[in-house]
Amino acid sequence: MTAQQIAIEPALLFDPERIVWPANWAGHVPFAAWLIAHQKPAMLVELGTHNGFSYSAFCQAVQEAQLATRCYAIDTWEGDDHSGYYGEHIYQDIKAWHDARFAGFSELRRTTFDQAVAEFADGSIDLLHIDGLHTYEAVKHDFDTWRAKLSSRAIVLFHDTDVKQHDFGVWRFWEELTAHYPHLHFTHCNGLGVLLYGNEQPVALTALHAQFQQDPNSLQRLFAQLGERIELSAYSRELERQRDEAVELKTAMEHQRNNLDHQLQQLQQLHQQQEQLHQQQEQLHQQQYHQQQEALADASQQAERQQQELDTQNAHMEALLQSKSWRLTSPLRQLAKWVR
Repeated sequence: MTAQQIAIEPALLFDPERIVWPANWAGHVPFAAWLIAHQKPAMLVELGTHNGFSYSAFCQAVQEAQLATRCYAIDTWEGDDHSGYYGEHIYQDIKAWHDARFAGFSELRRTTFDQAVAEFADGSIDLLHIDGLHTYEAVKHDFDTWRAKLSSRAIVLFHDTDVKQHDFGVWRFWEELTAHYPHLHFTHCNGLGVLLYGNEQPVALTALHAQFQQDPNSLQRLFAQLGERIELSAYSRELERQRDEAVELKTAMEHQRNNLDHQLQQLQQLHQQQEQLHQQQEQLHQQQYHQQQEALADASQQAERQQQELDTQNAHMEALLQSKSWRLTSPLRQLAKWVR
C-alpha cells in the first residue's frame, strides 16, 4: 500500500462536530477516524482529555462506524503544568457535549490515571491514547502503569512527540520505544506517535506500517494535508470567536465611552451650577455687605445728628442756667421744693 493507493474512504474525510481551542490535535483527526474504522477497538481509553477535542473525535468516529467500542476518558479536569490549570467550566462543557451524544457507550472518569488503572482488566484495552503530563518521567510512568492492560491487538498513541521545548519529554521516551516496537510517526500538529504494541494488528495497519517503512515522508504529507482542513476550520472558528469577542469588546467600550461622556456632561452641568451658585452667593454677599455698609453709614449719620441735637440742647440749658432771670427766680424754686 502506497500513499497513492490509500482509498479515499469516508473516514479520511471525517468532519468532527466538536472543534474547540486550543486545537493542537486537529490535524490528527483524519488519521484517528481512519484508525478507528480499521482497528475496530473493543475498548478505547484516553489518558488526559482536557477540552475533549481528540476524545470527541474518537467517540464520533466510533458512532459513525457503528462499532460496539466501549470508550473511557480519564482526567481530573484540573489541568497541569503543561496544559495549564483551568476552572470547572472546562469539565462542564465537555460533559454536556459528551452526555448528549455518547453516554450510551462512553464514560468520563474524573480521577487520576493511577487511581483508574485498577478498574480495567489486564489485556482489555485495544486503543490507548496517552496525552497527560508531558515530562519524560510522567509519560514513561503512564505507559509502564497501563501496559499490562493492553491487549494483543493494542495500539498506543502518544501526542506531542515532536515538541522538544522546556521540559517536554514525550519525544525522548518515544525514541526509546521505537527501538523495540513497530510504529508510525506524524510530525505535524506537535507530533503523533502510533505504537503498534500488540502482535495481532489488522491488515490495514500492517500495510500502512510497511509503507511507512518504505516512504515515511509521503504518508506524513498525506495525513498532514488531510488534517489541514480540520486545522483551518479550527483556526477559522477561533478567529471568528476572537472577532466576535472584539466586536463585543468594542460595543462594550463604546457603551462605556457613552456613559463616560454622559457622566462628563453631568459633571460639566454640575460645575456650571456650582459656578452659578458661587456667583449668586458672591452677589448676595456683596449685596449684604453694601446693605450693612449703608445701614452703618445711616446709623452713624443718625448718631451724629442726635449728638448735634444733644449738644444744642446742652448749650441751651447752659445758657438758661447762666441767664439773669434764672438766678432771680432761684429763691422761689427753693421755696417750691420746701413746700413739697
